[in-house]
Amino acid sequence: MAVWHMLPFTLLALLIAPAWAAPAPLPYDFNVPSYCQFLADLAATPGYITPQNTTLDVAADFVLKGMEDVPAGAWAKWNITDEAISTFLAQLGKRGELCSGTPPTSSRVFDFHPYDPAMDGPVAAPRSHTVAWRSPRVDVVHWTLSAQYQEPYHTHPLASLTFIVFPAGRTYYDSHGTATSSTGPYTGHHPRLAINCQEPEWLHSIHNTDTHTYQVIRVFFVPLTTSYMPHLD
Repeated sequence: MAVWHMLPFTLLALLIAPAWAAPAPLPYDFNVPSYCQFLADLAATPGYITPQNTTLDVAADFVLKGMEDVPAGAWAKWNITDEAISTFLAQLGKRGELCSGTPPTSSRVFDFHPYDPAMDGPVAAPRSHTVAWRSPRVDVVHWTLSAQYQEPYHTHPLASLTFIVFPAGRTYYDSHGTATSSTGPYTGHHPRLAINCQEPEWLHSIHNTDTHTYQVIRVFFVPLTTSYMPHLD
């Protein structure tokens, strides 16, 4: 009798337990407020998605469609698990709703620079930049910076998401040759995937100061109009 008496309470506990359970941890590090600011700036930049500025939801849809353009089977070749990328795409699928808790308070247009195609990463610094996939929506670049190597100066005229597969200590040099940031050596063995947002970059060079290769996948988003990117003729 005691077992049957307790059964309704057991069933009730099973039914309400999922509501109490903490959400499963994401298999990567991703700063949502930074992503929402990235979307706001992308939406504010005339010519990148539409001839004028646009909305956060439109920018979010633009990024999601670009990410979905990358073949699902390609990520494993770049040492990014199916679990990580499928979870990330589901997170991006929330579009503007993802930013409802931390909406950007302002936006800024991407800085204007006279980008020269000859200075793009895969052209000006081919040792560290390899085009891994290309479609009308995205250019995927495999960035591998060998230990103690400093790459030639180059630019990245497109906005991107970066997937840091294996970090390394490095120093960033701006267009004036000034070291503007440095990170210490990475001593771990099983790094956690980190996903960051990156606006277009003017002339820069990065020096790997560590003892192993720095490995990154960058997904560059191709503008939908021809009015965004200034070129030198």
